[in-house]
Amino acid sequence: MAGYDRHHIVERSTARPSGFFEDTINDPDNIVLIPRMQHWLINRWCARPNDEFGGLPPREFLQGKSWDEQRRVGLNALVDAGVLKP
Repeated sequence: MAGYDRHHIVERSTARPSGFFEDTINDPDNIVLIPRMQHWLINRWCARPNDEFGGLPPREFLQGKSWDEQRRVGLNALVDAGVLKP
């Protein structure tokens, strides 16, 4: 769909080093179609240092964390970007 991107709730860049399998990472329950601008905003947010994560970018902070923790942060990012309602 034009103007929309596939977004992994638990990002591939944190899930792979955490040891999760590709079939889990690419499961339809982990992928949502979101507006491209919100996708860019979330990706930028994930790459920037954040006080909520001890000054680390969320991508760095989440490496090695549980699937549930990574999913919680991913869903919160979707809410903060206005893609999901709280």
